[in-house]
Amino acid sequence: MAAYRDAPALPLRAFAACMGVPASTVRYYTRLGFLPFFRYRRRVLYPNFACMLLARVIQYRRLGLGIAAIAEQLRHERELGEAHLAALREAGGDPLEEARE
Repeated sequence: MAAYRDAPALPLRAFAACMGVPASTVRYYTRLGFLPFFRYRRRVLYPNFACMLLARVIQYRRLGLGIAAIAEQLRHERELGEAHLAALREAGGDPLEEARE
């Protein structure tokens, strides 16, 4: 796993191993649309921020939330983030652009 420490994205099995779950769990939540991924040279890769999403999904399951409730919660979190970003942009700039500079 040390080879992937600074990687911007991880292949399925490495991602699952880092998160301490079976690859089938990652595939399941990916099929449900909870985890973002992309394909590169016929490989499925998960971006680093997918770790935070999977950790939240696992925590919600431990709290007893069902799949529909988790989907609603993730949608709500995404909407709040988008609204916050829009407000920051209106207030004078794009914080994402500033971070890239």
